Amino acid sequence: MVVGGVANVYLLGARQTPADVEKVRSVLAGVPHVTHVYDSAELATLHGGDGLGDLVAEPETGWSFQVGDPATPADTTA
Repeated sequence: MVVGGVANVYLLGARQTPADVEKVRSVLAGVPHVTHVYDSAELATLHGGDGLGDLVAEPETGWSFQVGDPATPADTTA
């Protein structure tokens, strides 16, 4: 798993069901440049902590997830 740039996804309340987790996993797996979507069982085998989310989406090398306006890319010169 890459370090940094992953998307930790949390389903809350009534949406935190196995069926909804699988729906979201399926959608994330179809996003271009996502190489893998880890569920809680896979994260446990990787010794991932409980705070990682219900799912973790891993991007291809050179890609990352961010919160913000995609029209304003982060400064990568720093």
